[in-house]
This record gives sequence, C-alpha cells and structure tokens, in this order.
Amino acid sequence: MLEVKPAPRSSYYGDLFEAFVISEIHRRIDYAEKQMRMSYLQTADGLEIDLLIERRGRVAFAIEIKSKKSLTVDDFSALRRVADDFSSARRLVLCQEERPRITEDNIEVFPWAEGIDEILA
Repeated sequence: MLEVKPAPRSSYYGDLFEAFVISEIHRRIDYAEKQMRMSYLQTADGLEIDLLIERRGRVAFAIEIKSKKSLTVDDFSALRRVADDFSSARRLVLCQEERPRITEDNIEVFPWAEGIDEILA
C-alpha cells in the first residue's frame, strides 16, 4: 500500500505513470516475443528522452511519456531537439489525451494504451 496517494499533476504521479507505461511496454514486447530493445537517453546537457525502442539495430521509436490530459508546446521540446539525431525514428508522446493526433512537425500523440498498440503493430 502506498504511504502517499499520488495526486494528478504532481511529479510523483508523473513518475509513477511513466514507470507504469514503460513496464507495460516491456511486458507486451516480452509477451509478443518481439525483437525490440529498450533504452533511454540522457545527454550531458540534461536532455532526456524517456524511452528509445530499437528494432534491427536501429532506433525505431523515440518516446516521451506524459501523465497530462492536455499537452503544451513545452511537452514536445525534447523530441524536437532530437529530430535530426533520430531522423528515421517515429517520435511519439504517450499521454492521457483522449484522441490520437499528429503535430505540425510529425510528432505522434497517442492515448498511452493506443500508443503501445501502435508500437507493437
């Protein structure tokens, strides 16, 4: 039992949500016996990408996980900064928005469960 209940919009809630989504992706990749490798990126200047998924030795997905129900322009900044470094990778945000959409610079936004389905498709 948790000592402190996670409150939506808190960093604690966000950390738990991120861990849950990553665990679910890992579980589903393992169950489906997909040949995918999971990692994350943290640069010396503080840039972080929550999850990188490789297939056949190449990064296929660069993923940010946000617990928000409504994203802001700042929520896309890390994926925008790595666009050139991972030019062949799909850039995804998995969140709690209700509908999938694509930003003007081709970042794909998915409700988290639909996003996991998309990754494993």
